[in-house]
Amino acid sequence: MIELRDITKTYRMGKIAVHALRGVSLEVKAGELVAIVGPSGSGKSTLMNIIGCFDVPTSGEYRLEGKEVGRLTDNDLARLRNRKIGFVFQKFNLLPQLTAWENVQVPLLYAGVRLQERRERAAKALRQVGLGDRLHHRPNEMSGGQQQRVAIARALVTRPSFLLADEPTGNLDSNSGREIMDLLFSLNEEGTTLIVVTHDGLLAKRFPRLVEIRDGQLVREEVQ
Repeated sequence: MIELRDITKTYRMGKIAVHALRGVSLEVKAGELVAIVGPSGSGKSTLMNIIGCFDVPTSGEYRLEGKEVGRLTDNDLARLRNRKIGFVFQKFNLLPQLTAWENVQVPLLYAGVRLQERRERAAKALRQVGLGDRLHHRPNEMSGGQQQRVAIARALVTRPSFLLADEPTGNLDSNSGREIMDLLFSLNEEGTTLIVVTHDGLLAKRFPRLVEIRDGQLVREEVQ
């Protein structure tokens, strides 16, 4: 599904070149559960942005389901993000004036899905994450864990090829964090490909596959 070959990313800061990634190669197959770990400044966020099609590499090749991402226009990248990738972030990024049901419908609205289908798919996604009884609650009427479940439902509703989660438990207490990770693992058991970027070593130990990034390079890969 995901193929990275000798990926580099260099940012220019005036006359200074910052090498965020230095020849990273990685493959992720459909249905895998992968943790990407590393300290702050290691390059894992840059790698996430490239995998998520928010950025393109300076050199190297990124293929998503066989398509070369680096050759796509900005509009093509936006369409690819909307159709192929579900995002879960540390911040829930929910619209406070909308209900859970309405928040989950937003990506489908941008995709041009008709109203009745939007409603049906959003309700199904919320039931899938255990919030079938919270459709009409707004974010300020829900706990942090429930808000993150809404965010996961929103990521799932477009039927993406994979979920990319960036520190998905970072804003949650330990109990809510465990519940969210249990939910993500259960989604993986149902066939969802899941890549989680985290600095939490204890959390990473729960993953069957771990990739460590340090100083812009892939320094360790474990199958646990």
